[in-house]
Amino acid sequence: MYMDRVYPKFFQMSGLVIDIEYNRSGENRKPNNLSIKERSWTAPDIVLHKRLTDDYNIFCCEMKKNSDSGKYDARKVRSLIRHRHYKYGIDLYKINEDGVKFTSYYLRENHKRYEKEEYIFNLNSNRIVQVKAESIKE
Repeated sequence: MYMDRVYPKFFQMSGLVIDIEYNRSGENRKPNNLSIKERSWTAPDIVLHKRLTDDYNIFCCEMKKNSDSGKYDARKVRSLIRHRHYKYGIDLYKINEDGVKFTSYYLRENHKRYEKEEYIFNLNSNRIVQVKAESIKE
């Protein structure tokens, strides 16, 4: 499913698309820069990008129904930001009937530290509340 065809008014930049489980970088799979024990390639759950280039990697997202903040998916998101040049990343790690817990990441301009912001979306109030914000070094 190509979501850019469903929501064309949101995609003003030519070639900018949302892909699900996209694992390509041109003809090659996108490498995973995590430990050797983990997968040798990566396919983020959702990406907003321009295909066949790393110049327009805008957003990546990993989702788990029930996980903990800072686990494998969070490391994967930070790796994608640093090594595949995504501007922003989201780790959705708790999804249930009450709402969602998620962490957003982005690199500061000097590319030395990540900004990490934790949020809770409450389904009953239909609000997102920031829980914590910090800079972390990878």
